[in-house]
Amino acid sequence: MVGIAPEFQRRGLGYGLVKPVLDEADLLNIPTYLETFSPGNMAFYERLGYQAVASFHEPVFDLHYWLMLRQPLGE
Repeated sequence: MVGIAPEFQRRGLGYGLVKPVLDEADLLNIPTYLETFSPGNMAFYERLGYQAVASFHEPVFDLHYWLMLRQPLGE
């Protein structure tokens, strides 16, 4: 789980945390996925190359979440 406190968002910190992992996944030709409960975060993930592939309702807490997939970027 990765999260940035609201007062530190929009400074590139999330990108800085995630980018090395995505670079390694690209190098190894491995797809990555994530789950998000926040539709407001989806644009950030889309800029990193993720696409929403499914959405689900979590009945216990009555929450909605999305599964996002990113294929490795080829050279």
